[in-house]
Amino acid sequence: MRMGESIPISEQQEMEAVSCCSDNEFDEQVVEEEKECELAINILNSVVAEMSSRNNVPPLTYSAISTIGQGTFGSVCLCQRQDDIQGTQGQYWAQRLVLKTSMKDNSQYEREKRILNILKGSSFTTQCLGCFQSGNLDIIVLPFYPGGDLYTHLNERWPLPGPDVVLYCAEIGTALHYMHEQNVIYLDLKAENVLITQTGHVRLVDFGISVVLDESNLTPQGRFEVVSEAGTLPYCAPEILKRQSHSFESDWWSLGVLLFEMLVGYAPFMTSDDPQDICQSICNLPFEVPDDVYQDNVAEFHLVEILLKKHQRLRLGYNDGDFEYGFKQHEFFQKYDLNWDALNEEEISPSWVPDLETAIDTKYFQPDEIQ
Repeated sequence: MRMGESIPISEQQEMEAVSCCSDNEFDEQVVEEEKECELAINILNSVVAEMSSRNNVPPLTYSAISTIGQGTFGSVCLCQRQDDIQGTQGQYWAQRLVLKTSMKDNSQYEREKRILNILKGSSFTTQCLGCFQSGNLDIIVLPFYPGGDLYTHLNERWPLPGPDVVLYCAEIGTALHYMHEQNVIYLDLKAENVLITQTGHVRLVDFGISVVLDESNLTPQGRFEVVSEAGTLPYCAPEILKRQSHSFESDWWSLGVLLFEMLVGYAPFMTSDDPQDICQSICNLPFEVPDDVYQDNVAEFHLVEILLKKHQRLRLGYNDGDFEYGFKQHEFFQKYDLNWDALNEEEISPSWVPDLETAIDTKYFQPDEIQ
């Protein structure tokens, strides 16, 4: 079944859409790790020791357990407080350590640190436990979420149970709404950036390309807008690919892609392996839903359809009030009798929670990411 608009675009728009994919900015980047995880730990320990010495308190040290992820700008290491290593499972203090090593300056580090501070009141985004800098190394300490990322679960647990799909979608939507209330555009919502806590709830991570809007982004019509070129191609809204002004509605497009992915098992518009073809599909073609999947998920795909409107003004999330009166009131959530107050307090029990042998179990992370 074909859904969504088939929008004819002009030759000029087509050239713009193609050119945005021809600069390799959306190609998969394979970045060689510049520093080992132990180097990051050593630097962290030296910084903490220096701070402790200045404040005349006993130093805390960290121990590297494993590298659990690689990114464009560095490594993600699982760490532990040295003085907790001999304790029981309940006394473990596990952390995620983000090492940023590939930036020419620290602007991205400062941006992410600022955004983490802005979002510290959000229930469904990660929280910053500490920040350190040394030379060209920027370190952000975050909680460790042992359930792994949604990308892994889509590969290993699909099809996801309906109650989990509605819970993940609602929690992610709530996180986006909180960001937007703080004038933050996420710009990098994707399955890899949705982590699962030890209790089975979601946390959004990685705000390195996010944007904080201010008065300089205010249009004469009173709308905050920006032109951005960042993102992950399968999740990018058409206006980003065309380098057009946009606002928070681009994040809601990404949620539509992610919801489709949770329902079908793959992202829409993935018509080929060629980034230019994918770019054209996102900008110009409707998405297709397998008939057998659609028949059991009519309400779900209606929400997908209004999130994936190619015209920004028609998309759910464009207008003020869309979250309260369009998203939360959608029949998809009513179908499961979702209690939004209970959701905000994380009182809804997911049908799946990580089965952990220890507090630092990494079984739900991709094997090729663990070292």
